[in-house]
Amino acid sequence: MKKFLLKVLCAGFSLLMLSCASTNVSDDLLIRNNGNSPALSLNEVSSTTVKVENPEYFNISDWSKIRITNDLLDLLTLQSEMSNEEKYNFMSCLFDELPSNAADGTVREVYVGKFFKNEKNSAANLVIRVNVLTPAKDAAVKNEKVFVFFTNALLNQLGGGVLKGSGAFYNLDANAVVIALYNGGQLTNFLYQKGEENNKKDSSGLSDLDSLMLAQNLLADEDLSNDSRAHTLASSVMNKKDVMPALKIMAMLKEYDYRISKSDLSGAKSIWKDILEYSVNVPGDMNEENLNAVNGSSLYLLEKLMTKDNL
Repeated sequence: MKKFLLKVLCAGFSLLMLSCASTNVSDDLLIRNNGNSPALSLNEVSSTTVKVENPEYFNISDWSKIRITNDLLDLLTLQSEMSNEEKYNFMSCLFDELPSNAADGTVREVYVGKFFKNEKNSAANLVIRVNVLTPAKDAAVKNEKVFVFFTNALLNQLGGGVLKGSGAFYNLDANAVVIALYNGGQLTNFLYQKGEENNKKDSSGLSDLDSLMLAQNLLADEDLSNDSRAHTLASSVMNKKDVMPALKIMAMLKEYDYRISKSDLSGAKSIWKDILEYSVNVPGDMNEENLNAVNGSSLYLLEKLMTKDNL
């Protein structure tokens, strides 16, 4: 299925390059930190990038970086295993000074140390190939670029998640992959590229849960102009007096995501404080520890990005 989608997005591009390319990006590399070193410690992150003459760099929005980073961390089941600082290093290795004028193909490889438990040295490292492709002029879907984050982690076809015993590159269906579309500085996960569809949905009469699912979809899609509708939906549920605690905190989390998407640092901090305080009312696993591990990193990443942007 992923191979078909990529063919639709990038007519004429050979998937053989993705599936069978050497783990070396090029003989002429820019190495960030230790490169693909066997000495990487657990969750230590590094990268290698192809050298480009007179490089120009992608200007990717903060919200896009946070969204795609979280998509990869979720897919690779690393949210609870990495610290916030490790997640920031991971995001930086994915996106910092990523050349926009490199030839189509694997532009960068990112490595995470000791991801695979049954391997030693560099074979234990998770590898993420950042492939950047230019769609053909007659491609069915019009985009400036297509990003394929192609990992050597194999999907667990039975129980979901990924296999962490050992890794290998096979194909886009067997391996953990995130495909994202790039337009005007924004990256959107292909799975959520549904702005037109979301905008047609009538929210009147929706249950609280369905309202929150729509809010989530609006925040994930490529249309930034409809995010205010997600804010309205989340606020409506959040402020109901008789709403169930589990739904109330879900609404608060959607409002938190909205504030992150708008780079509203003070607003995100305020709602995050309310979320942690309210979490004691919610049964199940939505406790402070889990919230910090899965959701709290977005606030940390935004603050680091905004601090960096203002230097």
